[in-house]
Parts: sequence; C-alpha cells; structure tokens
Amino acid sequence: MLSSVKKFFIMCSGASHEILSRQEFASERSKYIGIGATVFSTGLLSALSASYALHLALPSVAISIVFGLLYGLLIFNLDRYVVLTLKRKRVPANFPLAERIKRMSGEISVALPRLLFTIFISLIIAFPVELKLFEKEIDGKIKERQLSELFVIRNRLLEQSPEINALEVENERLKREIETKQKQTNDLQQSLLNQLRQSSNNYLLSEQRSALLKSEIELDELKKANQERINANYKRLEYLRSEIEAQVTEARVSRSYGLLARLEALNDLKSHNETIALVSIFIIILFILLLTSPIFMKLLSDTGPYEQFWEALESMAYNNEQNNLSLNSNTDEGTSSSQEGIREQRRSHIQQEDKAIENISQINELASHRRLRVFLCHSSNDKPAIRELYKRLSVDDIEPWLDEEDILPGQDWNQEITNAVKNCDAVMVCLSRGASTKTGFLQKEIRFALEVAAEQPDGAIFLIPTKLEECDVPDALRRLQWVNLFEDNGYKRLMRALHNRALAVGVIIGA
Repeated sequence: MLSSVKKFFIMCSGASHEILSRQEFASERSKYIGIGATVFSTGLLSALSASYALHLALPSVAISIVFGLLYGLLIFNLDRYVVLTLKRKRVPANFPLAERIKRMSGEISVALPRLLFTIFISLIIAFPVELKLFEKEIDGKIKERQLSELFVIRNRLLEQSPEINALEVENERLKREIETKQKQTNDLQQSLLNQLRQSSNNYLLSEQRSALLKSEIELDELKKANQERINANYKRLEYLRSEIEAQVTEARVSRSYGLLARLEALNDLKSHNETIALVSIFIIILFILLLTSPIFMKLLSDTGPYEQFWEALESMAYNNEQNNLSLNSNTDEGTSSSQEGIREQRRSHIQQEDKAIENISQINELASHRRLRVFLCHSSNDKPAIRELYKRLSVDDIEPWLDEEDILPGQDWNQEITNAVKNCDAVMVCLSRGASTKTGFLQKEIRFALEVAAEQPDGAIFLIPTKLEECDVPDALRRLQWVNLFEDNGYKRLMRALHNRALAVGVIIGA
C-alpha cells in the first residue's frame, strides 16, 4: 500500500495511484513520485515568489498571500498539465539507430513548446527570489537614488526662488561693510599708537584721537544697523528654506518606491556589479533546471509498463469512437451498404476490441516479469566491496537493494530498510572480519532478517550468509550454509542459490 504522501505526489504528477499501487507497476512508482514532488515544489515556490512580489505592490499582506496562492495553484496545474500531456511512444528493441533518433527528435519537437513555456515561467518566478535575496543591496540602491533625486529637487527649488539668493547676497554685503569699517578703525588705532611712539605733537595727536573716536562710533552704529538687517534676513531665509524642505518632504512622500523601483534598482546593480550579475544568472539557471526537470525526466526515462498500459487503453478508446462513428454513418445512409456489410463491420470492431484487450493483458504480463529483489545487508566499512557486488548483480539481471542507491533524501532510512527487508525475495548478509564483531545497525538488520526468514516456508532460500573475506560467521547464522564470495567459484554458487530462490517466487532471471 502506498502512503498518503506518495499518493499525493503521484497525483501531482498526473498519474493514477490506484494503477501504480499494483505490483506489476512497482518499478514506475519512484519515477512518478519524483515527478510529482518536483511539480509540487514548483507550485509552492511560485506561490511564495508571487506572494512576496505582490506584497511589494499591495498594502495588504492577506491579499498578497491569497493571490500568491492562486498564482501558485495556476502554475501547479499548468506544470501538471505539461507533464501529463507529454507522452512517449514505446520504441521496439530491434529498431535501427536512425529510426530511434528520428523518434526521439519527434518527441523533443513536441515537447519544445512546453519547454519554452516552462522557461518563461522560470524567469517570472526567479525575479521575486532575486529581489528577496538582494533585498539589502536593493534598499541601499533605492536610498541612494532617493537622496540623489531629492538633492536635484532641492536645488531646482532653490534656483526657482531668487529671493533666497538676493537675501544671501545682501547679508554678504552687510558683513563686508562691517569688516571694511572694522579695518578702517583698526588702521586708525594702529596709526595713533605709532604716532605716540614717534612724536609729541599734541595737536596732531588730538586730531587722530578725534578721528579714531568718530570711526569707533560709526562702527558701532554700522554693526547695530547691519546686524539687525542680517538677523531679519536670516529669519526670512529660514522661513523660505523651511518652505522648500516642506516641498521636498512632500515630494519624497508622494514618490513611490515599490516593485518597479526595486526592479530598476536590481537591474542597476546587475549592470554595475559582476558578482550580483553572475549570482542572478545562476538563480535563473537553477529555476530553469528545476522547472524543466519533470519534462526531461519524462523524455529521458524509458517507456515503462504504465505508459504502455495507458497507450493501449487510449488506442482502444479511439478505435471504439471511430468505429461507432462509422457504424452510425452507415446506418443513417441505409442505401450505401447492405445489412450484411454492417454485421461484418461489427464483427471486425469486436475483433479489434478483443485485440486491444489482449494487448493490455500482454502489457500486464510483461510488467509482472520483474527481477529478483535481493537486500544487501552489510557493514558501512565494506562499502567499496558492496558497491562492486551491487554492480555485478545488476548486470546479471538481479535487482539488489542498497541503502545509498535506493533511499531518497528526506526518507526515513530506518523505515525504508525495514520495508525493503520485508519486500525483498532474499537477503544477503555480507560478512567480513570487521562486520562480524561490529555492533550497531548491522546486527539489528540481521535480527530483523531472521524474523522475516522465520515466516518463509520450510526449505526456502531466503537468508544467505555471504563472506566477503575469511571471517567468522555469527552464531545466529551458523545453521545456514554460507558462501565464500572471495573464492573462485563463490559468485557462481551464489547465483545458483539466487536462481533457486527466483524459481520459488516465480521470477525468471535473465528473461
């Protein structure tokens, strides 16, 4: 029985879990589960990307999430439709290479519009992800652009206000008048001091004192008058500048920096930063590979029993429809064919239906010719030898089960190993000097395999102790005859045991 998660992923791929749950289609399950998981991931990622993009343009988070989910559902259904409608035809083994290439080219040409459409979707999904990934850099670029725009606005407003310039010029003139008068007074004071050191002419000294006193009085009056005028001008300038700042603030508030501004900032970053541009290209390629993987998986995978089953059903349905149309047409015309001809057509149509049903039966019979499933129980220290054994058994038409090959990322390895031991036809306990004395999961697997072996019929070859090198056999396995795989005829004796087990479970090795 398939778990709920596997059924869900099969549904996402567009396949029928009721059919794939049958034993003769077991080899097809993993393929459609992988396709469905990819399609579901694409829809989920599309929903997240769309929600983030809409959040930048819409004020409501709830509305953004709702429309993002709707968009993700749309992409999910489109991907599911693309994978579902991409059908492959079975190529007979005796087809020449040129004919195979021609058939493959035709399938690629049919899938090309779907690939282009998927690439377009990938580009749409990638943009919001880039916006989120480079969010800080984009915010900095937007602030930089905002400051630049506000600086331009402020300068333009200052240029459009000549009164400010006039007041600043007048203040500078008033300050220069004070500085000039101050310099004159300082010069008179210095001249008087020099005269006191060099001359004792009282009359001349008296005139210079009078001139200095008069200059100081004029300086005080000038300072007082000009400073009052300068202070008044500063107040006016402060008012005018506050008016300009208010306009700048209003312009900043009214200016929108939403999705379009962020896209422009991202494009600006790409054009000036090679690292960001390369990362952006990598993200786009990653999304293209992710979204097109179900299509390539369908194109590259062999046509299995599931596809052949549906091909036969569709062929039968099409023939029935064409036959019914032909019969109805002949019946309506009446004069164009005799009653005997109609009966002959009906017999021909029935024969075609029987042939289609026979094709389906042949497909089911072909699917049931599965390979012998053998679980490789081993220690992690013996991985290199186990990998070689795995390859050798696969070449000899055995279906070995190895954890690193058959457990998918994210699966519960403990549960998968337990299920594999239950569903395999035989268990090879691979022994070595290190494995025989090592404690851990290997011993647990052996104990569980012994429990499953106890449920087998008397005399059945189910548990096969396999020595990879000269070593001791655990006490629990000593009652079973082992095979020394390191000997010259060891692998041959192992294959004899597996052939014996295959006959017992109704599997023909090498068929």
